[in-house]
Amino acid sequence: MSLTHHRDSIVSLLVTLAREQPDLPLYTFLLSGQDKTDVLTCRQLLLAAQKIAGNLCARNLSGEPVMVLNPYGPAFLEAVFGAMLAGCPCVPVTFHARLGMANISSIIARTGLRIVVGNQDVLTQFRAGRCRTNPRFIDARHQLEYLATDTLQHIQGELPTISDTEVAVLYPGVASDEELPLVSLSHADMLRSAEGLVQALSLNTDDRLLTCLDLADGLALALHILVPLQARLPSLLLPIELALADAASWVMAASTFSCTIVSAPVAVLTLAARNGELSGNVQPDLSAIRMICVSGERSITPALISHFIDQYGNNGISADKLFCCLGLSSAGSYLAGRLGFKTLVKNDIAYLALGVSDTRGLRATMTGSRWIHIDNELCCTGRINHRFTVSGRTFQAEDIEAFILQVFGERGLSRCVALRIDEIEQTVLLAECASKQLAEHWQGVVPTMIEQVQRHTGCRLDRVIILRPGSLFSAVSGIVHRQSCADALLDGSMLLRLLPVRGK
Repeated sequence: MSLTHHRDSIVSLLVTLAREQPDLPLYTFLLSGQDKTDVLTCRQLLLAAQKIAGNLCARNLSGEPVMVLNPYGPAFLEAVFGAMLAGCPCVPVTFHARLGMANISSIIARTGLRIVVGNQDVLTQFRAGRCRTNPRFIDARHQLEYLATDTLQHIQGELPTISDTEVAVLYPGVASDEELPLVSLSHADMLRSAEGLVQALSLNTDDRLLTCLDLADGLALALHILVPLQARLPSLLLPIELALADAASWVMAASTFSCTIVSAPVAVLTLAARNGELSGNVQPDLSAIRMICVSGERSITPALISHFIDQYGNNGISADKLFCCLGLSSAGSYLAGRLGFKTLVKNDIAYLALGVSDTRGLRATMTGSRWIHIDNELCCTGRINHRFTVSGRTFQAEDIEAFILQVFGERGLSRCVALRIDEIEQTVLLAECASKQLAEHWQGVVPTMIEQVQRHTGCRLDRVIILRPGSLFSAVSGIVHRQSCADALLDGSMLLRLLPVRGK
């Protein structure tokens, strides 16, 4: 199988690295904060990717978009690189229960793809349940072709020529954002993104990367999958479900393996800040960490940063090591190849942000996660399904939440979500504190909050509910599940999470 056709592309980096450093442990998968489960070297990754690419080409599927549907582990990365090696735009989807069959089917309908690659077990589960809850997918009448990666045989043959302008990764928008285009990332985009990150983070061969993000997330893809290729660095991967169940595993992994760059969603940082005591009274050594990249955009606040530092300050953590990564998830990684990185400071938090020209641009980046084209430039807007109408006026939930976090974050607010509950005709703000000890700072603040929100946004809040740490329902990425919060508010279960505050 020829390897000479791949130039100026992501796979060309892998081919070069497999030739020059075949035994470099490029990706290490962790079973816990201290134990490894699998190690994927450059040679192993290339051989597995070649097998998948050969089978795709033998079926005349080269150039067709391919969904990689695999759980956390080596098989996911092998399929991602296999698809790209075959010249197929890759649609990466980490298979887990929180995603749901309906969402996967929506991605298929939106991208128009007809090939799904994964291991046999995952494909069997998907084929059994994919069409039950999505009439839109049934109407599209897709005839899907499945490729089980764990049953493939080696096929010899030529691989297609890949240029830097060809699509490497394809990200669909959410199903409700019908008018937003798909985001296509070329090999050139992704290479520039990785190169920009290497320069922005001042990476060298002594660095070690650790992530507990969803591998299909844009930040994980750019920082922990592409950067190791570009900088020839080992990258360690911890299951996000493990870190959400026990954030101490993330802290211990960083300490055990002397990691220098670590990343996590805000939900993990919140849990780690709340659970400062590690099991067995083992004190982690975090002095090697140069940077903590927090994926979560609007969700991080000065109070959460301060609380995290209070817990781990004696272990080598300081404020200058924490960065909130704005716009690096999904569509944002598309911008990384076109805009530079620079450090911004807002509310005493340093952000490793995509280049923005002014305060308005920064504010837009902080108040949403959907990108649209305006005057040949990409702009960020709030999600369409997060808008609501009160008395004939339309409001964006993210705008209210961003204002609350900016003005009241220093009082101990870690996260918040604005909801319009049509069943009771009320607009409600759920605000979560970073710790129980911060409750005293909220005495008498609720009336002021209601007044300030109405004055600056025009929206009248009917209720403000202060909640204990960890009360808001979150996805794997740390994004708040709005519908789950609304359902819990309606059935009364959310009120069991109240934080006792005097003066409410």
